Amino acid sequence: MSQKFGCVSWKIYPKSSTCPSAYPYLHNGVDIAAAPGTPIYAAAAGKVMIAGTCSYCVVWKGMRPLAWVWIAHSKSMVSIYGHVGDGKVSSQPKWRVKAGDIVAAGQLIAFVGSTGNVTGPHLHLSLLQNGKYVCIQKYLPGGACSAY
Repeated sequence: MSQKFGCVSWKIYPKSSTCPSAYPYLHNGVDIAAAPGTPIYAAAAGKVMIAGTCSYCVVWKGMRPLAWVWIAHSKSMVSIYGHVGDGKVSSQPKWRVKAGDIVAAGQLIAFVGSTGNVTGPHLHLSLLQNGKYVCIQKYLPGGACSAY
């Protein structure tokens, strides 16, 4: 894991009222460094909500849009897989699923890339529970959550 969920001082993330003033921005998932083109699999069964790019995520001129996949596992649980690409130098998005698809746990959904605001290829994995980002580390082997 190259970056954990939690409060940080980097202004590239949204401010959060749950974070202290010294670390006011929330990194809303975990970053898992991986080689470009590494397969990404669904964490659990569900329905694909989004498999596309996020044009509103472009925060400065020249930045490539973030490519991602959102999967609803229940009415209250959604997993988000960010920075997907096909592993080529251009890192153009390539999904193995589309919105509306039903996926099984462990099904191939995309590939690691470096779309959006990145310093290198990785998977940004987030979890929404009842519409709020939660520390996904508690669901990962050996994972523990901390404020920052």
